[in-house]
Amino acid sequence: MFGSYNKFKNNVYGDALLISVMDVITSVIAGFVFFTTLGGMAKQIGVDVQDVAKGGYGLAFVTYPEALSNLPPPKLWSILFFFMLFTLGLDSEFGLLETVLTCIQDEYPHLRKYRSHMCVGIGIACYFLALPCITPAGDYVVTLMDSWGADFSVLFVAVCETIAVMWVYRVHCFVKDCTYMREHPPRPMIFWAVYWAFCSPILIGALFMYRMIKFKAPEITKDVPYPEFRREMN
Repeated sequence: MFGSYNKFKNNVYGDALLISVMDVITSVIAGFVFFTTLGGMAKQIGVDVQDVAKGGYGLAFVTYPEALSNLPPPKLWSILFFFMLFTLGLDSEFGLLETVLTCIQDEYPHLRKYRSHMCVGIGIACYFLALPCITPAGDYVVTLMDSWGADFSVLFVAVCETIAVMWVYRVHCFVKDCTYMREHPPRPMIFWAVYWAFCSPILIGALFMYRMIKFKAPEITKDVPYPEFRREMN
């Protein structure tokens, strides 16, 4: 979707490689920060690393603030950390809102002149939809959203998108579009064609299956699972 804002002859090949490399570097650096923080906390309280904290958003709002409280000066690091979280969330919301607006405007072009009104309206709607997350049951709601809406479902959508583009639209048409926009085909063309058509859907599909096999239902507390949804039948 964001590619629609690029110039027609923009070097998307270079942009894709740059983003991929930066994602890998960021993940490696974040891994060092993450495990050194947990390792230090585990040594401090005398437990194993896996017992320090569980995965999920609790790492950002519980584990890291506790670790930062041990750094001098703790208030400065805490302010910088939560300001980083604020800007990260704000940037993500801008991107998601822009995605929704662009899809609506592409489907109904006559609504483009009401873009500002749509932006305000969707923002207000999202505000009210997010209110349950700050109620006393907010942790319950956020955990459900984090477990069911941002895990294997994203991988499933990615598999469907890859198959739709590379097999329904067909990979040679996609390569021709890239060639038309960049005035020369992606090189080496055979490598990218095989990777897009076969490797990408297989690898993403394997990740999806792995997450499905290893999936564990969220728990309210240890060994206390969330109640299953049951519709009462009259």
